[in-house]
Amino acid sequence: MPQNEVDLNSAVSSTPAGTLIRLHVQPKARRRLIVGLHDGRLKLCVTAPADRGRANAEVIELLAESLDLPPSAIQLIRGETSRKKDVLIPNQDCVAVQKRLHRSLPSA
Repeated sequence: MPQNEVDLNSAVSSTPAGTLIRLHVQPKARRRLIVGLHDGRLKLCVTAPADRGRANAEVIELLAESLDLPPSAIQLIRGETSRKKDVLIPNQDCVAVQKRLHRSLPSA
């Protein structure tokens, strides 16, 4: 692994159902982006407020764009009203998901 590359193993793991991504979400941010790791979770910033599921919808959109998947392929399975969320991407290889997420991370 290159020196400036983030190790996503703590946030992205394989399950029998697919790939699990553990997230830390910051709503009402200035910009929408994937930041890196925060306490072993992948940190995402979204511009939507945490109001009536708007931030959750933007989290799904951001991940879908980053992973080149339709939003319907990403399931929020835990943390609907929390900053700490878990999403499942059924039938997706963990290593492939990590590689796609690395492309979305800011360069050091």
